[in-house]
Amino acid sequence: PFAVVLMVLIGFSLIGLGGSIIKPCIAGAVAKFSPAKLATLGFAIFYMVINIGSLFGRAVSYVVRINTDLSFIFAVSAAMTVLALFAVIMKYEEPPHEGDEKKSFGKTMLNMVLVLKQGRFMLFLLIVTGFAFIYHQVYNVIPLYLEHFVEDRPPVELYTMANPFVIVFFQLLITRLFGKMAPIRSIVVGMLLISAAMLINIIPLLTHTNLRGAVLGTLPMGGLYAIITVAMVAFGELFEASRRFEFIGKLAPKGQEGLYMGYANLPMALGSIIGGPAGAYIFNDIMVKQNNQILGWSILAGVGVLSAIGTLLFAIWVEKQDAAAEASA
Repeated sequence: PFAVVLMVLIGFSLIGLGGSIIKPCIAGAVAKFSPAKLATLGFAIFYMVINIGSLFGRAVSYVVRINTDLSFIFAVSAAMTVLALFAVIMKYEEPPHEGDEKKSFGKTMLNMVLVLKQGRFMLFLLIVTGFAFIYHQVYNVIPLYLEHFVEDRPPVELYTMANPFVIVFFQLLITRLFGKMAPIRSIVVGMLLISAAMLINIIPLLTHTNLRGAVLGTLPMGGLYAIITVAMVAFGELFEASRRFEFIGKLAPKGQEGLYMGYANLPMALGSIIGGPAGAYIFNDIMVKQNNQILGWSILAGVGVLSAIGTLLFAIWVEKQDAAAEASA
């Protein structure tokens, strides 16, 4: 019914509006108040905390969905949001803002437009959209793939818990081991890892493995490969996501960290907008109608490889531009 669709659209819009306000503020605060030497660690902790909520939320949503009506998931989400609001009100203390320029609403809006005119910054965001495009296929293609080729009513929430689990328990370790790697190189590694995660699903197809066959108790083989895929995507995030925020934080002029961090989420938005219909086409028309799952997973992996190549070329181009600017100065 139209009324139901309208309410769903309003709900999604409010969630997007709330996220567009909250996430840049938190990321901007990390960029603004983290000491330069601890910026990498600051963004790592920021990203780890986000995924603690993701890990908890997936487990709760599965229990609620299995044992109650589906609508109760929204009630639980609303309740947790209210609890978070009270936690912020009671515990959060605004850091000092000595020397910060107070901006009018009009100037803030003008700055938002001016950021769009910064070609290098916007080009970087478009290139890394390829990573977000593949990331969203974890929630577009993989659930459909599981239900069609692996098992009826798969527990997708439990399978995708591998993503926040890896990030929560390995974020600080990866940061400790690879935190000194240049952000651009780390982003490229993340893109290659997420591409490899897509190719993982080709292995059982090439070996003619029965995806519905049980392994490790009742877990089907296809489910095991899905968990491995999601976990590997998470390792890609460990190298890409927090370092992307860090890289953009360094690009941001003083006092505009929150503004730039808002645009840092643009690749995820574009990846979702493009990834939804594209993922549906890859699954329905290529994997199902053409019965060519190998081609479907290869296309997804290819997007990540192209993004990695584009990021490397972007870094080389920026270095040449900066070197030319210094020489002419």
